[in-house]
Amino acid sequence: MKVVIVPIWKKDTEKTGVLSAASSVKEALQTAGVRVKLDDTDQRTPGWKFNFWEMKVRYYLRKTHTLESFSGVKRFS
Repeated sequence: MKVVIVPIWKKDTEKTGVLSAASSVKEALQTAGVRVKLDDTDQRTPGWKFNFWEMKVRYYLRKTHTLESFSGVKRFS
């Protein structure tokens, strides 16, 4: 299984926190044996990234951009 994480932030002040949370999720998934790609590039918009990755993977999940969406993640089974 491969997971692609596309972090989204609206303001520059949110960028560091969102990227930190996304990195934590990436590390937890890798520890569980899941192949993970964190697409944290600034060259494209989130919409472009979603379209790009949807063409490459069969299943996908879109998650909200807020930090609260990551706050309850403890472990993956």
